[in-house]
Amino acid sequence: MTTATDTEKTLRLNVLEISNFMGITAFRAEPNGDHLCLSGPNGVGKTSAVDALWWALGGKGARDLPEPIHRGADRAVGRLELGSEPGRPEYVVERIQTPSGAKLVVKGADGSKFAKPQELLSSFLGKYSLDPVQFLEKRPQDQVDEILSIYQVAAPVAQVCEITGERHDPRPGESADGYLMRLSADETGLYYIRRREANRAVDQKRHALEEQRQVLDRLGGPLAPDDRTQSAAELLRRIEGLDQKAQQRQVILDEARDAKREYDEGKRRLVAVSTEFVATNQRIEELRRQLAGEEAKVVALTTRIHKGEAVVVNLEAEWTAAEQAASLLPDPAPRIRELREQVAGVEHHNKRVSARANCQEQLDRLAKEVEHAQGEHGALDMVLERLRELRAHLLDGVKLDVEGLGIGDGEIKLRGVPFRQACRSEQLRLACLVAMAQRPRLRILRVDEGERLDSPGRSLLLQLANEQDWEVILTRVADVDGLKVEIVEARP
Repeated sequence: MTTATDTEKTLRLNVLEISNFMGITAFRAEPNGDHLCLSGPNGVGKTSAVDALWWALGGKGARDLPEPIHRGADRAVGRLELGSEPGRPEYVVERIQTPSGAKLVVKGADGSKFAKPQELLSSFLGKYSLDPVQFLEKRPQDQVDEILSIYQVAAPVAQVCEITGERHDPRPGESADGYLMRLSADETGLYYIRRREANRAVDQKRHALEEQRQVLDRLGGPLAPDDRTQSAAELLRRIEGLDQKAQQRQVILDEARDAKREYDEGKRRLVAVSTEFVATNQRIEELRRQLAGEEAKVVALTTRIHKGEAVVVNLEAEWTAAEQAASLLPDPAPRIRELREQVAGVEHHNKRVSARANCQEQLDRLAKEVEHAQGEHGALDMVLERLRELRAHLLDGVKLDVEGLGIGDGEIKLRGVPFRQACRSEQLRLACLVAMAQRPRLRILRVDEGERLDSPGRSLLLQLANEQDWEVILTRVADVDGLKVEIVEARP
């Protein structure tokens, strides 16, 4: 597309002349820069007339029009006069189609021919001026990119940098919407992916936090103010003191056992002596004759008995005293066992206290990590929302004269509804505005199916064309006899 410069004059259609083209045998109109409206029932040649204009300028070729020659004729001719002022052609275009091929001739005001006529005509045309409906046939994302490109809406790098705190440069050939879509689109956008990962991190840390809480509960719950590790040394010192008392008690018990043993031995011996005494007395009767000798033995044994009895009495007293002394001393064995069990439990207790303290520390750390991850997710959520808001308002600075036009989810939206769901008149209106925004040198806007525009819509289209210095060629189905040609004055 070649855009007109200040030194080039805007060209308009002064004359359209057709012979033997498709459904038309002969047609001539002289709009001279005014709007041309063709109306009538189907089959009278409305579309053929505007197609002839397109064909003559090179917009449609043999592939689009496989049979351009009217049946029974030997050739089809399309002739155009283009100029910046009525009645003064600056270019005369003539395209001739015969069964053997096509011929294009473009002459200047002085009658000279141009060496590259099609190249010249192509430089006059805008991308959509001869067929704005082409814009409506594009994919939604391509429509967005096309509008942004035509209206030169640049990627909002500075605003994105302000929102994200990072600089993201657009890629070569990337539109403003494609740029923002790369950053914020669902599933594929950079910040959508970052937010998704942040959300996963929050879930993982929350799961870890819950597991740590369960571990702490199994260990006894959070530490109380009086929960602390114990000292085994103090318990050992207490055990040592009780051990000394136990040793003293054992000494007394040992002495008592020795005294009891001696008492038992003395008593046994006393019984034995008594038995021997009885036996001796019995023998006395038998040994009267030996009485003198045996009496001395009896006296000696009696003396020994008396001494043994005294010893036994003393030993019994000692044994009784030892038992009494031992009974007065409490047995430290149960307390020693209790303390030894406490010593054995100190290590287990200290391990549990340490484990609870470590668990609580990890729990606090995980809680902070969850809070931090939630903050990051929230920040990314806000960034994503602002990027999408920025994307939705990319067209705010574009003067399209279409209220409620915006961008969302990779497509144009009209008052929040996808543009493809808008009525046909609104779609045609936007397509014509996009075509006019290109501002080529030849400002002819071809609008077929104009019946889709109601009367206010057609009036608005012609008004917009007047304001933008465009010439409209419009066809519409109407209940009239034959082909009706109407030239509407283009008011500045």
